[in-house]
Amino acid sequence: MFAAGAVRPEGTYGPEASCAWHEVRMAAWAYWRTTGDDALLRRACAADLAAGRGSRVLPYLADLGPAAAGHADAVRALTGSPGGWTRVAAAHAWWRITGDPEPAVPVLLADVDPDFDGHPAHPTPAAVRHLGAIGPAAAAAVPVLVRLLEREERVREPWERKRILVDDDFTRALAEALARITAAVPDATPPAVLPWLTGRRPVPVSDRGISAAPRLRGLFGWPDEH
Repeated sequence: MFAAGAVRPEGTYGPEASCAWHEVRMAAWAYWRTTGDDALLRRACAADLAAGRGSRVLPYLADLGPAAAGHADAVRALTGSPGGWTRVAAAHAWWRITGDPEPAVPVLLADVDPDFDGHPAHPTPAAVRHLGAIGPAAAAAVPVLVRLLEREERVREPWERKRILVDDDFTRALAEALARITAAVPDATPPAVLPWLTGRRPVPVSDRGISAAPRLRGLFGWPDEH
């Protein structure tokens, strides 16, 4: 059985491969989601943590939530990782497991770059979404999120010629996070968020060199396709 690590699937990492197959946790996750039995997933996560592969199991531990309480100390230790993606994932997992916004909010907030330019190597968008999931307890993030949302140009570089798509996705993440964080306070929703809540969001500005020909509409987010 894949979830128990007793059998490997066919392919590059199949039964004849000399290297280790590290997808036991994914098979165990699928087994849990299918059956409701999380024992194999918790065992796979424990094995990966013991082997120093903690960063890889953080999304699974976050999904388990309180059922992963036995790994809370290991997750908290990973919030101090030198890697930004690991810190962000660990902070999110800590909050999902414990319900405690400390130290999740400070860690996530520290990885929200106020000058984020859309580079896919930076975890700012993930940190923004996790802060939004925490809600009102992440109120300390409101000023930097508003600053990012109100910038005239959030994504300055045409990363793989997807600037409009990246900007649209990031702006939506910011607006949704702010709406969730300020939801408990009447009239506290920042004005910059309102167009996104009412559906009258700003029209994206085309990159130079990208045609607005009808055959491309929708692909780059033109308003007449919304």
